Amino acid sequence: MRGVNGLKRFALKVPLLPVSLALASAILFAEKHVLLSTAIAASAFVLGAMSRRHVLLVTLFVAWLGLGIHRAKLLERDAFAEGLGQWWRGEVQVVDIGRYGQVTLRLLESETPSVRWRAYFEDGAGPRHIGDCLYVHGAVHPLKPALNPAEFDQESWLRRQGVVAELRVVHYEYRGDARVSMYWRARTQLKDWALRARAKVAGILSDGVSEDAAVILPAMVLGQKPAHDDPMSKHFRLSGAMHVFAVSGLHVMMVGSLVALLLRFVGGGPRVWVLGAIGAMFAYAMVTGMRPPAMRAACMGAVLLLGILVNRRVVLMNSIAASALCIVLSDTHALFQVGFQLSFIVLVAIALCSEWTQRAFAWVSYHDPFMPYRLMGPRQHLGLRLRRGLQGTLSISACALIGATPLSLHYFQLATPVSMLTSIPLVLMLYFLLANAMATVLLGLFWPVLATQLNSLSGAVADCGYAWVRQMAELPAGHWSAKPWQRGERLVVYALPYDGAAAYWSLGGGCLIDTGSSYSYRRCVRPSLVSYGAPIDSLILTHADSQHCGGVAELATEWRLKQAATPEGHFRSKSYHHALSSLTDQGLDPVALHPGQVLPVGPDASVEVIDAGSADAAIADDACLVLMLRWRELRVLVLGDSGFRAHQRILKRYPKLRADVLVLGKHRRDPEPSASWLRSMEPKLIVTPQAMESLEGVSQHILSKQGAWMLHALESGWEMGALHTDE
Repeated sequence: MRGVNGLKRFALKVPLLPVSLALASAILFAEKHVLLSTAIAASAFVLGAMSRRHVLLVTLFVAWLGLGIHRAKLLERDAFAEGLGQWWRGEVQVVDIGRYGQVTLRLLESETPSVRWRAYFEDGAGPRHIGDCLYVHGAVHPLKPALNPAEFDQESWLRRQGVVAELRVVHYEYRGDARVSMYWRARTQLKDWALRARAKVAGILSDGVSEDAAVILPAMVLGQKPAHDDPMSKHFRLSGAMHVFAVSGLHVMMVGSLVALLLRFVGGGPRVWVLGAIGAMFAYAMVTGMRPPAMRAACMGAVLLLGILVNRRVVLMNSIAASALCIVLSDTHALFQVGFQLSFIVLVAIALCSEWTQRAFAWVSYHDPFMPYRLMGPRQHLGLRLRRGLQGTLSISACALIGATPLSLHYFQLATPVSMLTSIPLVLMLYFLLANAMATVLLGLFWPVLATQLNSLSGAVADCGYAWVRQMAELPAGHWSAKPWQRGERLVVYALPYDGAAAYWSLGGGCLIDTGSSYSYRRCVRPSLVSYGAPIDSLILTHADSQHCGGVAELATEWRLKQAATPEGHFRSKSYHHALSSLTDQGLDPVALHPGQVLPVGPDASVEVIDAGSADAAIADDACLVLMLRWRELRVLVLGDSGFRAHQRILKRYPKLRADVLVLGKHRRDPEPSASWLRSMEPKLIVTPQAMESLEGVSQHILSKQGAWMLHALESGWEMGALHTDE
């Protein structure tokens, strides 16, 4: 009975919580997440029934409204799927330009203005300003799904941004904006101004500081994060401090508090400092590029401060629910964005757990109850204030860790208990850097010399912060990440674009067969090797093709390779010579392989060179290594880009050669291996980049559709897997 009464009191305090839960449930139901939707709907119904009378009616109405809005967006997206693969011409407006030049377009002739396309320009020189109106001609293609383990799922991410397809533009010309509504004209002009302001501020913050500080200051102040594979990103990620690079609630609230303190110091009343803080938060969100996390945080802060302005008692959980309600109703896809989930889960954890964590850290600010405050000296008062501030910081950090850890494990397979220790000085540094950055930008307008000196001070603080982060990242047991590829035996054949190829075999010390191009290695191969902790000490290059050896330089600098093997012969490929020089720089002398050579990689596994092509081949494909991977009782024949001549040599040299699995690496325009030759190998499965003519009794794994092919050895047999089912 006591629990029911407590739940009822809680429901009366947070009338907007069941409304926001019902909205989330309706959107999940539209996405066919039935079980999760039902559980959240039940919670919303219980809280709504225990709250005031009208709350349950509002809850049902908002659920119906959210379901209708999200279903309409899904229908718009599905309607555009019918035109994929066709040529299109028409008028569009540029609504966003990414950090690396990615252009997002809005169709002016469409009845669904929320639908957007991601555009790629063939000449590499697209529009430069948001708001530009263009007449374009190009081909519409579906978004590319993630085809490899741990690869960034750009398709899902773009769909949540309202992007439904890719447009490969072959021709465009500028047009006037007469057909653009006043709303979109103002919106795009504001976004363009925001990006220009961010670029200007980033230039100011990077002036007169060290190389590291020139990266850290724009990242911490403006959210311009370094690349994911940058060593700096790795240190911040492993220390649990990556949140200081994401402009969200922490940054926006700090800016609001700085302005509020300044206005209160000069004598401003509640109305002045509340409205000033709200204006400062939205201005800061715009200067950082009007990114959704910053705008969400500004909305959330505005809701909290407006509660103070109208003399209402601020209930954090109810304010969180109100902010979530506004954000999700304006963009229902926001519910599925990782940043949105992390922000609100952390806030909910603070609202629910702060009292418990405050008690847990009460010893930090312990004060002798028999010592009256009036008898304490100034030093004692200052020490008590500092200890209370430390207690609050530890309490909030613990709540954030409790809230963020489940999602961090789910999305990134990473837990960082050291983040509590990292955050204490880093948050103080961030507060100083934001205040100093505001002063630097303002003083730069009329006193540039002093602004430069202030920015040099920010650079010194940023360098100290980075040194602290590096120490925390290297702290033993400071972080934990799942590394499933460090154990077990597996073979992974990657699905790479542009006729590239790469395969990872975990036996021995780990062997990589080809790397793909430099782009494919970074985007498709490296994420799984790093995220899953794959050991690598050997490299085999099948032939001199940039789509097979372009990633060697990056591989050699990140992994300590013990041995490398290449085909015989001298080739003119610049990428191949660059790969060889990268291996030489690491102290490796690649071994030239020849037919019949057997390389043992374990007690029950070996690599046999079946064919090495011709040393005086005119093209690299005619000097391609053909490898037989013998693994327990399994035989996997890796054919690579070998062609008709190689197949005939193999048939002549090994007339009784058989393989359970054939791995092809043919270019799209190359002819398929002959059906008679394929039958002679008696394969059970063919792993091929593109669909080919089917053979009776032989299965096909099509990399371009099903994604990477993965084979895992179990005690009882073999387990095969793919990222996508073949439709």
